Amino acid sequence: MPPTFPLLQKLIALLALLALVAGCTTAAPPESVLTVPAQPQKYAAIVVDASTGKTLFEVNSRSQRYPASLTKMMTLYMLFEALESGRVTKETRIPVSDHAASQPPTKLRFRRGETIDVDSAIRAMVVKRFPQHFHYFSESDFMFRGRLVRGHNDMLGRVRGVDGIKTGYIRASGYNIVTSYNADGRHLIVVVMGADSARQRNDHVEALIQRSLGPAIADASQPRLM
Repeated sequence: MPPTFPLLQKLIALLALLALVAGCTTAAPPESVLTVPAQPQKYAAIVVDASTGKTLFEVNSRSQRYPASLTKMMTLYMLFEALESGRVTKETRIPVSDHAASQPPTKLRFRRGETIDVDSAIRAMVVKRFPQHFHYFSESDFMFRGRLVRGHNDMLGRVRGVDGIKTGYIRASGYNIVTSYNADGRHLIVVVMGADSARQRNDHVEALIQRSLGPAIADASQPRLM
């Protein structure tokens, strides 16, 4: 039996490759899997079989890239560890600091001194790790203070088997996403960074999933759409 790799350990490794390691040549994305080619200096992608650890596709996976909101996965990883150890519960109130209140407003519209419970904070950030928390990451919206707060991950509901994980965008990064596909005995992690639009990013992720589920998988060093 091949080993099952903990998902967040794999995500941390992927982000380390995509965001922290420099020095490799930047290649143009393969046009066969992009509806509109992304900017080569921003683009990176990798597909990993989460059950075996095998890399199925990669382009620029060791080039520096801006992670944008994908960094929130590490924040949630630490929060889940705190839940597991009993240091906090889902009802624990998290205070809004002066620094947090001074940041650009979010859909939750916090002011200094207000609090949010851990359960709502997780739903607001959304990522995936511990099995008992998996249900958070297939949610596309949630209710907070009587208002419906919608997420940005349009892959949920678009592709059968997609159950997370996180999108991100800043101008310097382009449109990023980490996607989990889990269906029919296959579990894939797909990372795409630097797309020119959310639609282009989502189209690319869907193409990479379809490619990786195909009967023949090309060598990762020579990525082509099968």
